[in-house]
Amino acid sequence: MNKEVVITTSDGLKLHGLLQTPEAESKKCVVLCHGLSVDMEELGAFTALTGDLVHEGFHTFRFDFRGHGKSRSQEGLEYSVTGSLKDLNAVMSHLKKMGYTTFVIVAASFAGGAVSFYCAEHPEKIEGIVMWNALIDYEEKNHPTTERNKQVWGQVALDEIKQKGFQEKSRGLKFSKEAFDELLTLKPYEALLKFKKPALFI
Repeated sequence: MNKEVVITTSDGLKLHGLLQTPEAESKKCVVLCHGLSVDMEELGAFTALTGDLVHEGFHTFRFDFRGHGKSRSQEGLEYSVTGSLKDLNAVMSHLKKMGYTTFVIVAASFAGGAVSFYCAEHPEKIEGIVMWNALIDYEEKNHPTTERNKQVWGQVALDEIKQKGFQEKSRGLKFSKEAFDELLTLKPYEALLKFKKPALFI
């Protein structure tokens, strides 16, 4: 069964998600959190994974973070790590109200930050996490060493933000100065060390 869900965050944003379930009832749910500048499909990877999970009897929920997919406003400047954490809090609260009691969270790329902070704060209902190429250390974004990152992060990003007020990423995502400033101070890997449940890194 597929059910579209709209969830309101604590700061009033509307998040669009999709609950997919097999026929068997369960109080357990796998929550899939996508990366930066994509959407709940994660370029098709989450679509395929959800199909496999439902086939194996798991309930699943995936959603568009603020600034992404159907959860993006016309301005497209909502994204931040702390904003994503508000989104995840709203999603988990909604799923608990629906009757789910136990969760596994899959975090892809930039979602690793919000998921790390959430799991550190709320470990009691999380059975485990899957970090799928998850970003939990922002040093490479602040001081890039690879040629690819040097072209879009670090001083290049700061210069574009200074000139335009934001840095434009792919698929219409706009990265604000406030969002970039968070990368200078937040350390998701330190938060994740507080999570003592099973964690799979891919």
